[in-house]
Amino acid sequence: MRHPLLDAHPLLPLLAADLRARPGRLESDDGDPARAAVALVLRAANAVPSHESVTSHGVLEVLMILRAQRDGDPWSGQVALPGGRRDPGDATLQDTAVRETLEETGIDLSAEGLVLGTLDELRPRTPVLPPIIVTPYVAIAPPEFSLQISDELADAFWAPWSTFADPTVMQEASRFIAVQVDATSDDDPTIDQVKDKYGVVGLPTVILLGANGQERARITEFIPPEQFLSTLRSVD
Repeated sequence: MRHPLLDAHPLLPLLAADLRARPGRLESDDGDPARAAVALVLRAANAVPSHESVTSHGVLEVLMILRAQRDGDPWSGQVALPGGRRDPGDATLQDTAVRETLEETGIDLSAEGLVLGTLDELRPRTPVLPPIIVTPYVAIAPPEFSLQISDELADAFWAPWSTFADPTVMQEASRFIAVQVDATSDDDPTIDQVKDKYGVVGLPTVILLGANGQERARITEFIPPEQFLSTLRSVD
């Protein structure tokens, strides 16, 4: 029998089928790296249809967390997905993702949600971080749920999935030249220079420059399509 959460939005059964057909790519575990898991948690929230990820079922949103500021924590103050290191008591990495999501946000994916599958594993290779492989799990949460934020977090919130997929946003963004910098890597010494030049203190950070090369706008959190479009149009 099909899980009822798959009927919350027409894109969810398609996503589930894709994840079954193509499980995430595994990283090499040479060097005995630590293991961690994160959860990309989706829900269908009520909304007025206006773009491609919004239907009569609602708009897809993704759960994001803002980590609290902590000395010595390389991920301190960053926006992220719920998750963390595997504990000895975790039978699988999926158990890690489920446990961390529950501890950080109060959402029990094993009892109230549905885990769909995995995305490609990530292995940051930087001298600043210990060797680690992160396995992302995709899951669905109930539409209505009150988040219970742990003291490890500064905040947790639902962000619109459709901001960058909105056709109007894509059209307006096409007049910009996109330059993506992997600010999590310290292999290239120019990364610190770029972060210092633009005053980047946390991730994600989107900086919009005008035609004269001067900063015109900065986005450090997830915003809805209408607000992002307004910001783009303010830059000439």
